[in-house]
Amino acid sequence: KGKTQDAIYDNVFELDKYPSEFETFAKFETGIITPTNNPDNLKKPVVFQTCDSKEELLTEMRQFKREIKTVIIHSTETFKNQNITAEMLNTEHKENGFDHIQYHYIIRRDGTVQRGLPTTLASKLDPKEYRDNSVNIGLVGGIDAPTGTEAPNSFRSGSSFTRAQYTTLDMFLSMYYKLFPGGEVYGHGELVDGYNDPYFDVKGYVLRKFR
Repeated sequence: KGKTQDAIYDNVFELDKYPSEFETFAKFETGIITPTNNPDNLKKPVVFQTCDSKEELLTEMRQFKREIKTVIIHSTETFKNQNITAEMLNTEHKENGFDHIQYHYIIRRDGTVQRGLPTTLASKLDPKEYRDNSVNIGLVGGIDAPTGTEAPNSFRSGSSFTRAQYTTLDMFLSMYYKLFPGGEVYGHGELVDGYNDPYFDVKGYVLRKFR
């Protein structure tokens, strides 16, 4: 479970290590640790592992350290033929002024769950009042057209996401409601003015599927 090809420490993901490994990774990314300023001779850890089974994800959700009351679903605002990863989103979020990726999980085009920001940390995405008690999920997609399409804003749609992504989202939310009775789920655009992502009615979707 959680295997990576180039793991620094071992080839098995360990949830308890992830926050400290991510912190070390972030220090490399932000230049706090450099080749000439690395007194402990640290190696840059591998992060952004995939979550390879329902059981693995369920175990992880049971071990959330923060009090989670809300799941917020985002679109990555990308074209439907862009199979972007957490690594790529980490770079994008840094270019947008954040220290690192702000989604806790992303659901890739093939339905794979990939870890992002450790769930021990609060995302800095808006709305501010939800940060401390929320988990943020990024659905890869949002623009129901290929790259190069003119006027891409007119193609923003929930139809841009694949069946595999919706299947994985349903699995995640099913476990979330089981573990956190009374928990809430929103689309980013339902909470923040000026945004419409993930471009489908999340409240209605949840009511149809889970209530």
